[in-house]
Amino acid sequence: MKDCDGGMSGEDAARKYPVSMTRVYSLRKQRRETATVAPKEYRSGPKMKLAPYEKEVRQAVAGLPDATLAEPSEMLSYCAGNKK
Repeated sequence: MKDCDGGMSGEDAARKYPVSMTRVYSLRKQRRETATVAPKEYRSGPKMKLAPYEKEVRQAVAGLPDATLAEPSEMLSYCAGNKK
């Protein structure tokens, strides 16, 4: 960003540093909006749908030690469908 602030074009900065033009533009936008180019806080992926039922799911699966992966999955799909 210092190079861009010094007059270097975004395209030249992208060539000088191994980044895309999109990255240069996104850093400029981030700095405009937040006054910093510090890394954004990590956001994990989507929340687990069964998180509120984790204890029950673990107990149910523990009772099926010889089950294939499909069997508990079918059971949970069935239970979820009946709760609607």
